Amino acid sequence: MFPNKSFYPDTPLFVLFCALLVWLPIPLGSERPWAQGIMEVWVALLSVGWLLLYVNERVRISPVIYKCRYFIALLFVWILYVASQLVLGSWMPDKFFDERVFFIADVHLTSTKFLLSSS
Repeated sequence: MFPNKSFYPDTPLFVLFCALLVWLPIPLGSERPWAQGIMEVWVALLSVGWLLLYVNERVRISPVIYKCRYFIALLFVWILYVASQLVLGSWMPDKFFDERVFFIADVHLTSTKFLLSSS
């Protein structure tokens, strides 16, 4: 499948990914909104590039990914759980969140006063 072992089809993607890892810690490369936008586009283009290589059968998924399929399934369940909170949370009335936040703050203050008074 790979006649020339010195150059794999995803080598340019790997080089661009390494460049991204070098660029992100730079203060202007990670903190500003325009830099975050560039990073998001960069990651999306790398993902689309690898997906195109995979669809055209130029790259394969590593056997290691198949071995950790249970962990990946657990990760996707967690992502669905968080996404359901985001979706259901957007349908909740604002009054619900206000009451819940004040209740949590009241419990925190009461427990803090109790702990400080008992010591």
